[in-house]
Amino acid sequence: MYYQIVLLSSIIFLLVFIHIYVTLYLLKTNDDVDDITASTNEYLCPQYPTSKGYIHVDFTDNFSLNYSKICKSDDILLIYIISKAEHIERRKRIRRTWANKNRYGQLLQTCFIFFIGYQTNYSQSIRSEAQIYNDIIQLNIDETYQNIIYKEIGALKWSQIYASHVPYLFKTDDDIIVDTLLLSDIVKYFLDSNIDHSDYIQRHEDVQNFISEITMDNRYNLFRGIYLNGYKTIRRGKFALNNIAWNSDYLPAYCSGVGYIFSSFIRDRLYRASLCYAMENIPWMSDLFISGFLATAAAVHCSPWSIGYIQSRNGCSLSFQNQPRLLLCSTSMHIGRLYMDDYDEAWTAILDRHLLTNETIDEERKKYIRLLKIQAQEKLPIEQSIIEQIENDSIAQNESIVPLSKMAVKLD
Repeated sequence: MYYQIVLLSSIIFLLVFIHIYVTLYLLKTNDDVDDITASTNEYLCPQYPTSKGYIHVDFTDNFSLNYSKICKSDDILLIYIISKAEHIERRKRIRRTWANKNRYGQLLQTCFIFFIGYQTNYSQSIRSEAQIYNDIIQLNIDETYQNIIYKEIGALKWSQIYASHVPYLFKTDDDIIVDTLLLSDIVKYFLDSNIDHSDYIQRHEDVQNFISEITMDNRYNLFRGIYLNGYKTIRRGKFALNNIAWNSDYLPAYCSGVGYIFSSFIRDRLYRASLCYAMENIPWMSDLFISGFLATAAAVHCSPWSIGYIQSRNGCSLSFQNQPRLLLCSTSMHIGRLYMDDYDEAWTAILDRHLLTNETIDEERKKYIRLLKIQAQEKLPIEQSIIEQIENDSIAQNESIVPLSKMAVKLD
């Protein structure tokens, strides 16, 4: 009887010890997941024990932004734009055209973010720009072509941590012009299967046909873009792939980086897959990697949609005027021609086709001002930089609008 009691006590002691050990191990593993490095990936990625490393991205601490307040709680779309530190003028043009949510009420539930790398010569100007506009995320990477992949992964990581509530994401580049008014209408349709909110969709049969095409889409795992398939693998030059990354003569199907839309579910799958993707297996072309290689590893795929895209050589405005379904236009900068006015001219064409006159635009802006007043009445914080930004946008567009600072908007 004595030996049985000793044996039973030993077994109980052993079980308690195992339980404590496993608990401590899991706690350590969970802590490591939040700030994953090549050394801690051994807990998550046992399938690659001989890997030379895994993708790891960090945000800089060059300027202090409250990341959790960049996107609002009621935002339905996050548009992240891959940019470079030196592209200050491009970001300025985008903010006053297709990313100007302060002027166009239709974009009030859209969150716009620029992802950039680090360039020493622009550190001070980037710090000022980020503090004014609160829309720049800088990564601890140098500005090189290959490092665009880190910006893409950084966007997935940042949005999962700080904007996980936003149901849809759209990726694009800073040399692309997007009809964000049409895109916001499409996203709203994904949420309520109704086109009553969009006069534009109701006026254009061609766009209605597109809406019919996506009616049966599974909105939960939505992942669509400009579909590319059947391209030969390149072994030399800037876009070369080695045999370790890809040993086939033809590339897998993927979606162009000019713009693709996906759900937060797809975002989560892609980001988790990136944590265990071995560095030696990466093709250093961001769109091919994200929507092709990484998507395959995540067991998801980007499928085509018949929304419009065009590469412009002489300006995008005419294309937007003549093609109701056109959503994306690559500026001439995409092929090396510097013509900044393309942003403004194309956006004017987009406003024309949406029948947004100066009068209706001003009404949209007044709606935004009323929202600011409501925030003030509820004593919610309003950044002075937001007020200044709206005023500066008005001045830049030569508008004769009473400055917000002179209106009855009480800031607490």
